[in-house]
Order: sequence, then structure tokens, then C-alpha cells
Amino acid sequence: IFWYIGQGNHQALDVAKEQNQKFLWILDEEMSNAFYLRSSDDLIDFKLLHLIRLFDKTLDAFIFGEAELD
Repeated sequence: IFWYIGQGNHQALDVAKEQNQKFLWILDEEMSNAFYLRSSDDLIDFKLLHLIRLFDKTLDAFIFGEAELD
């Protein structure tokens, strides 16, 4: 699984788009199958921290067999 957080115009995003399984958190550009965030948001740091915690808990659930992908 490829995880990308950043601007929609970065070259690394091109690599991420080619992957079948990916998490895309795109700043300042709406894109299909991606989570949209505004970099100008005053709470962007807190939102990213909460999203990372959620992502970590999701990984733990898969590692410990508490969740499955269908």
C-alpha cells in the first residue's frame, strides 16, 4: 500500500497514482479517490495528527486480525 500526503502537483504523486492500493491525502486540490485537505486551514496540523492516529489504529487492527479487506 502506498501512502502519499502532499500537494497535487508533486512528482511523487505520479508514482502513487499508479499503485492499485493507495492512500492519497492531497493538499489544495480535489481529486477522485483522495482525501482533500486545505493547507490554509488553521487546524491543518491537528487534523493531520488525528488522521495519522486513525491510520495507525487501522494498521494495528489489520495486523492483529481485528479487521479484514474484502
